[in-house]
Amino acid sequence: MSIASAIYTPSSQPGRPHAFDVEKIRQDFPLLHRTIRGKPLVYLDNAATSQKPQVVLETLHHYYTAENANIHRGVHFLSQQSTQAYEAARSKIARFVHAADEREIIFVRGTTVRTGHHCAQPVMARFGVPATARVSLAFYNTREEIDALVQALHTVLEVFG
Repeated sequence: MSIASAIYTPSSQPGRPHAFDVEKIRQDFPLLHRTIRGKPLVYLDNAATSQKPQVVLETLHHYYTAENANIHRGVHFLSQQSTQAYEAARSKIARFVHAADEREIIFVRGTTVRTGHHCAQPVMARFGVPATARVSLAFYNTREEIDALVQALHTVLEVFG
């Protein structure tokens, strides 16, 4: 079963062939099984942290109990094993986002950033845009934080023209 078939179901609404099955997805997230004041928990603070599906929790548990070691730093068995798993994840993500090269996948703290070509490539080509940057802003960003972001973007434009 594909991910798409697992989360999309046929819709009874004309013009909408599929509907997003929220309940099916919620089942994968243990924390979302909780109720708060008699209502199902809804978590909207994804800018701070994201809830993890069960498969991620199981993978993290396995890593910390069976493979825990620094990547790209050691020649011992656990380090090599962790490095191989890390690079295998990069390969999977590259295939998933249709990256032209695995080196386009850059892991940074808390985020995966895909540089180079991505889904906006046709629009970029049409308007002669050589590169893009994606930014996530949360509802609680302060004006100062947004001003700092805008200033940083101006600096990038000055440097890269």
